[in-house]
Amino acid sequence: MANLIDMANEHGIEVGVTLTVGGSIVSGTIISGVRYFEEFGQLFATGLNDPEVAAQTATAFAGWGQIYQTPEGVDAGTFRRPAPTYIHLRDARFFGVGQTPIPATNGPGFLWRGKISAVDGFSLGSLSPTPGRTSVSTLRA
Repeated sequence: MANLIDMANEHGIEVGVTLTVGGSIVSGTIISGVRYFEEFGQLFATGLNDPEVAAQTATAFAGWGQIYQTPEGVDAGTFRRPAPTYIHLRDARFFGVGQTPIPATNGPGFLWRGKISAVDGFSLGSLSPTPGRTSVSTLRA
């Protein structure tokens, strides 16, 4: 799983995944830390009334994603990122046996960030909120 997260952080590759976390199932698309914080900031800013404050807030949250980028002036070919400690998902949903997924609609799920050390297991492919249908997402870069 760490390799999938590295590919997302280094190359922007996105892939569907289903995780077991402490007895729960969460499913979505792995995205980079940069993309996660960009989207988090944009989503958070939509709830703000003042457009200037919203833009500043989105930019501030996006700045948190800089830790996932190669530092300026450093050769990307020789830069060694630390091992990832978090996994970031887009369109995430929680699933339970015999339960309606959360969120239950066919629309977008939510952004999710979790510690890799808390993940008990994973499989490629994301689950669909439609009963009886499993969606295996393809790799995107």
